[in-house]
Amino acid sequence: MDMRKAYVLIETLPGKAEMVAEALRSKRGVKIADVISGPHDVIALIEGAQAEDVARITLSEIHSLEGTKHVETCLVHRTEDDTIRQAED
Repeated sequence: MDMRKAYVLIETLPGKAEMVAEALRSKRGVKIADVISGPHDVIALIEGAQAEDVARITLSEIHSLEGTKHVETCLVHRTEDDTIRQAED
């Protein structure tokens, strides 16, 4: 069964990016949490069995995290693996 994925873009309060990323790394379903530059401070890759699982992690675990200012969730609809599999069929 394919997992559902989302990239979560997080803007943090000043000086809180590393703290937020570190806290995310210990959360179940969070595969990657990296500090980045640009309009967002942290990007995280979230995985769950269903889209509802990804939404639950994002809403209950990330939005309430101390140091977060703004959160954008980008649900993955098609992956590179999906494209390769489709081409092989």
